[in-house]
Amino acid sequence: MLKKFLFVVLPLMAPLIVFGVYALLARWKAKRTEAGTLPSWANAPWTLLVFSGVMLSAVALVAHRFIYDGSF
Repeated sequence: MLKKFLFVVLPLMAPLIVFGVYALLARWKAKRTEAGTLPSWANAPWTLLVFSGVMLSAVALVAHRFIYDGSF
């Protein structure tokens, strides 16, 4: 059942989830920019790239744990 979720449902829902997260972050960033309280690190592209890399690595490790049962 989990395998079906990871290979069927999650790839179909991934674009919607990614867009939703992007929309929330863009709205948060616009509000903070207007208020003048946006920290300097939040405007850099490296912040998003590093965070995305860490999250994708975590997802890969979790998926590996559930897909392969340690048989190799």
